[in-house]
Amino acid sequence: QRFPELAYAVWEEFRFDNAKANLAADTVAVLCNELGCIAHAGPAASPDHRAIIERFFLTLTRTMSHRLPATTASNPDELRRMMNAAGAPSVVTMPLADLEQLIEAVLGSLNGTLHNSLGGRTPLQALEYFIRGLHTPVHHLPEPMRRNLCLLQIAHSSRVGDSIAKGMRPSVSFHGVRYSSASFAERTDLIGQRVLVYYNPDDISTIRLFASDGGEIGVLRAGRPWDRVPHSLRMRRRIQKLIRDAKIRVPQRANPVEVYLDYIRKQAPKSRRKASELVSGQRIADAPSAKGSRTAGPRYAADVRADADPVPPNKEESLEPVKPRTLSIPSGFNR
Repeated sequence: QRFPELAYAVWEEFRFDNAKANLAADTVAVLCNELGCIAHAGPAASPDHRAIIERFFLTLTRTMSHRLPATTASNPDELRRMMNAAGAPSVVTMPLADLEQLIEAVLGSLNGTLHNSLGGRTPLQALEYFIRGLHTPVHHLPEPMRRNLCLLQIAHSSRVGDSIAKGMRPSVSFHGVRYSSASFAERTDLIGQRVLVYYNPDDISTIRLFASDGGEIGVLRAGRPWDRVPHSLRMRRRIQKLIRDAKIRVPQRANPVEVYLDYIRKQAPKSRRKASELVSGQRIADAPSAKGSRTAGPRYAADVRADADPVPPNKEESLEPVKPRTLSIPSGFNR
């Protein structure tokens, strides 16, 4: 909002630690081949090579995390950690919505605070100096990628199945569910061919299909009843495992996502993990895409107009004053 010219800006160098989750070959390939940046995994146990982000997390911990009543602190012998241990009668909880408000307020305060290391400027003022004062060149995402952000992930290869001789129209199987659409059901020429599937892992109620030569085929919707409520790839895997283990039963015409949410809702009061699963699952199910049209997930972008300029000209824009919003949490949470 403050710097429209930074829309679709990408990194020149991406630094991360050597955790195995950060070394996935597919992720590194996207960083290097699609975004065109340098993927730099620093030496193990050497946080000084990522001093800026490490210092940021230290600031976030000192100014917020360890000052909350629900903190587990950093010392295993600290009193607050023992008070908030699982099953302790004095455990203090904090609603997720309040925590998100607090994080937003802390980040806004950090970006507007003067820093000695920046010559007495705020981070936003320093960024404006480099972008609009020195006109530092910025690497932007190529134009074709901006309207199809799903292309930045590794494609899933699948084969178009079913047979006209058996009276079954073309479809694509993806994680145990068949996908199709009105237009795709007429593409009998694709039966038996390999296609590329792009999907939003946060909502796989729809997928986008491309031919092996790169041509787009269209958006396919999951077969019933999986198309009724948005759900993530992780959620579908958990549902399928619970069904295999006979822990839940999905009646005919019932929505498996709603059955799953009801199942973990009963366990949430006794398990933090189940409570977290319930919150994340309910958020996805209540996403706006459940009420409107879906095009392979809300974040795959698809609402960028073809005639719009994603990178506005480098000029100062008049911004309306921001109205402060009072946090719903008591003031004692940040003292």
